[in-house]
Amino acid sequence: MILVIGSVVVQEGRVAEALGLNQLHVARSRAEPGCIAHAVYRDPEDSNRLVFVEQ
Repeated sequence: MILVIGSVVVQEGRVAEALGLNQLHVARSRAEPGCIAHAVYRDPEDSNRLVFVEQ
């Protein structure tokens, strides 16, 4: 199994916009052959950091 983990820090006040865009990215990724799971999470210690996990 391969796990790809990444993160991005979003500009203050633009997290909702970034989450919306990333949901589109996650949906496209889930449709790719071989993708078992893909999700985006908000870091509980830094609300401007989004963490991506793909399996």
